[in-house]
Amino acid sequence: MSRRSEVTSGLHVLDKAQALVRALATGEEGKTAAMLASEINEPISSVYRLLSSLTALRWVERGELRGEYRLGTRFIWLGDRFEAQLELRSVALPSLRTLNDVTAQTAFLCIRTENRATCIERVDGQDVQIQRLRLGGSLPLDDGATPRVLLAFADPDVVAAFVEASGRGGADRAHLLAQLAEIRERGHVVADDGMGTGIRSVGAPVFDHRGAIVAAISVSGLRARGIVDDDRTVALVVQEADRVSALLGHTRGSRDLTTSGV
Repeated sequence: MSRRSEVTSGLHVLDKAQALVRALATGEEGKTAAMLASEINEPISSVYRLLSSLTALRWVERGELRGEYRLGTRFIWLGDRFEAQLELRSVALPSLRTLNDVTAQTAFLCIRTENRATCIERVDGQDVQIQRLRLGGSLPLDDGATPRVLLAFADPDVVAAFVEASGRGGADRAHLLAQLAEIRERGHVVADDGMGTGIRSVGAPVFDHRGAIVAAISVSGLRARGIVDDDRTVALVVQEADRVSALLGHTRGSRDLTTSGV
């Protein structure tokens, strides 16, 4: 089978899975394979294969009655994550606009997804159009201001897993851990990498009511302008990150500054 045929076949399977999930999401809570086959106009053997795969992935689970299926707990988790991101974006957007209005630089809101920092909101600056880290785009956790902040304040097991996956050892590993410790001590980071040549960024953490890091806020602009690493800009980024944290229920005393022991 050619590469194009494989892609076409894969998309066809995804279309079937999407139709099945939509059928489960409408009407009565539990549906049998025969009911689903009728609704999506697919052979019952194909429906059983789809149900088996989706059940293994926890997108679908067996219903209360024998032979019935319903949407699985994975959708609950996904819905919770989506709702949390919507709340985070709405809460943080005024602060991003403040950073943009005061500095004229590009402001970012990022969250950690596995071993990467993903941009979920940005307000573009006036001086330069930064091409990296578009909405939905991501960077490794050791590349740039917001990624390093997200890594520095993450749980020690997250840091350990990232270091292991990166293959760092010896002096390189020690250097990264020292960087992360310094970020935790300072409460922010200024970085010249991650956003492109000549771009400097400053980032600070956002915490939730438990004191756990949930996001990072940053501004990025031309290093030559000297705006981003100005003390007033750094203080403003930290102030706005703290403001968003407070709106999420965080109090300064609950901030977790535990040093990673990896």
